Amino acid sequence: MYQVLIVDDEEIVCRGMAQFVKWEKCGFEVAGIAASVDEALRMLKKCQLTWCLQISVCRKNRGSIY
Repeated sequence: MYQVLIVDDEEIVCRGMAQFVKWEKCGFEVAGIAASVDEALRMLKKCQLTWCLQISVCRKNRGSIY
């Protein structure tokens, strides 16, 4: 199963995506959510993730996660 990290600067968007998308049906499990690029980068360094889904452009550090 693939793991995904959901990133958006609006935490409620992250939680909604994690809860309402049927990730398991698509072969994914949510490894975590991050509400900032910095938080996402810290999580990516710790985990062996398959996918990182950035929902929208974060206001700070735009594009640095790619």
